[in-house]
Amino acid sequence: MTSALHTLLGLTRLLRFVNLSNKDLPNSNYAFFNLKKVRMNNSNLDGSNMRRTDFRQANFEDASLKNVDFSGGNLRGANFHQAKLNNAYFNDADLREVDFTGADLTGASFLRADLRGARFEKTIINETVFTDAVGVPKRFELIV
Repeated sequence: MTSALHTLLGLTRLLRFVNLSNKDLPNSNYAFFNLKKVRMNNSNLDGSNMRRTDFRQANFEDASLKNVDFSGGNLRGANFHQAKLNNAYFNDADLREVDFTGADLTGASFLRADLRGARFEKTIINETVFTDAVGVPKRFELIV
């Protein structure tokens, strides 16, 4: 392997467990990174590319994630409590045991996603697509 590739592989390992809370990072590229247990709560990540990224047990509570692409990623056990996920893409993603409580999923896409054990209490699901997804709740709790 080249030294540049070794550096890149080392960098992706270093980003695990990092705290990126309360940051303004729109249109960032985290595709293919290992960001397990990263904290991005209260951050603005609108328009970012997060395809095929390992976000297991990551914290996105109260984050703005509009138009973010999480497709093909592993987000098992992640926390999206109260997150703004308008028009986000979760196609082919592993979303088992993810907490979407109070999140806004307006226009989000979950094509072929694995949602087994995911929580959707008081979640906004207006025009949300769940085609061929596994584990979609039979009913959602309505916000009154």
